[in-house]
Amino acid sequence: MSLPRRLYQTAAKQAKNTPQFISTATHFTDYADLRSDTVTQPCAKMRDAAANAVLGDDTFGDCPTTNKFESDMAALLGKEAAVLTPTGTQANLIAMMLMAPFLGSSVLLSEKSHILDVEKGGISALARIVPKSIPMAENGEMDLVALEGAIPKYDKLNVVPVVGIAMETPTYEMGRVVKPEYLDKIAKLAKKYKLRTHIDGARLWNAASYLEIDLKDAAAQGDTVSVCMSKGLGCPAGSILAGSEKDIRQAREFRKMLGG
Repeated sequence: MSLPRRLYQTAAKQAKNTPQFISTATHFTDYADLRSDTVTQPCAKMRDAAANAVLGDDTFGDCPTTNKFESDMAALLGKEAAVLTPTGTQANLIAMMLMAPFLGSSVLLSEKSHILDVEKGGISALARIVPKSIPMAENGEMDLVALEGAIPKYDKLNVVPVVGIAMETPTYEMGRVVKPEYLDKIAKLAKKYKLRTHIDGARLWNAASYLEIDLKDAAAQGDTVSVCMSKGLGCPAGSILAGSEKDIRQAREFRKMLGG
């Protein structure tokens, strides 16, 4: 059994059987919950900011807090625009829908990616995309030879067209932070075959900090990028999908379609 799995099971058992474990507080009295960074809690300042935020109706585009948040996040990620989604799963799903406007298209992604393994199959069930999994090495990188080999080299009526490549950093499996040079290679490959790119950067903050680079540099090779607020940042919920103005206008329509 892997170390992360053992830690998860141990923490879950402690959470269930220990009266001193307080999951609704802003900290734990006796145990650190190591099941996931999704169990982090908002600090007092964050709770106060949420309680006193100036509100409006996002459907009409008149929520100043949301508008500023989206604008600030787009700037941080080096993109033209951004849209707030309730979950990272929805942000990634919308990105997949942007990649593949035609039903039956294919997206290449790691065999150990969040989108493929733990987002309830939305890429196929809702986006109607045929995912093609690519082997991943221990360093978190997809095999670039296999990646290029999975791209059809000819256009034929009965061939499933590949329309994009989904990357992830840190990775779902083992939490590896991939090197920017690796993302550059994928971006060049995508450009060669006129494919779109998406970065599932739920924990991109961690990757940028580890690599000691700006967030926008970590996100540079994605036409779209998703980041999550409810992981180590401690927000109760919420993710951001960022990209071009055109993509984000369409993303808002997809978000509404998906109930967001």
